[in-house]
Amino acid sequence: MLPYVQYAYNTSTHKQTKYSPFYLQFLRHPRLPMELYTSNASSDSDMEDLSSYAYQMQSMMREAHDIARENSDRAKQNAAPAFEVKQAHQLGDMVRMFLLPP
Repeated sequence: MLPYVQYAYNTSTHKQTKYSPFYLQFLRHPRLPMELYTSNASSDSDMEDLSSYAYQMQSMMREAHDIARENSDRAKQNAAPAFEVKQAHQLGDMVRMFLLPP
């Protein structure tokens, strides 16, 4: 059961980064075995040589990670007001405590 849950988590678009962890790791969406069987050719094999492929992948990864970082920072800023602690009492105020029996 765990491999299915892990696959679902890794291939789902996350709200904070707006990318799936699989995409950020491999710069492509996952392909199921059936999709590999039915497809003619991989879109990743369009590169002329290895050095240009590596350069393009490095550029794409840097861009995807920068965008994911910006999305994550924006989500943190939007969520910050919800987690701010509001001080209801001043030092020295009398408060009532409710203790649960042991």
